[in-house]
Amino acid sequence: MKTKRLLLLIAMLCVVAALAVVLLLARANKGEVIVKNAATESIVQCHIEICSQSFDLGSIAPSESKKATYKVRGTSHYAVSLQFESGKKISKNLAYVTHGLDFRDLLNVNDNDIFLQESTNCKNLDRNLDCMSAVYNPDGSIAKPVK
Repeated sequence: MKTKRLLLLIAMLCVVAALAVVLLLARANKGEVIVKNAATESIVQCHIEICSQSFDLGSIAPSESKKATYKVRGTSHYAVSLQFESGKKISKNLAYVTHGLDFRDLLNVNDNDIFLQESTNCKNLDRNLDCMSAVYNPDGSIAKPVK
């Protein structure tokens, strides 16, 4: 009788441990991308693709920003296309994300370009756990690494 109870207890502990591992592995990493319009004219259309997800941010007035939240489903980059009020269009692939980390990226749009201005990646963005950040120059060089 004691052996049956012991085996049942061990089996239940194994099930609980297996469920804990599944839940831990199933946590989808998240990403946030913020598009800041630092141009002199309004953006009338802004589209971003990342990790097989698409976002239409619509219009963004000068000095304003819009944010999209996505699931990090592997290694990917931002495919950004936008159109200004004047009809001028800019498209660019930039930055990257990878599974296993959460990301918060700030993309800056000026009159002629889109560039990664700031990037933060963490094991858990919500809890600010093991984060690394960097601020970038428009040419892509690191202006200020931050821990």
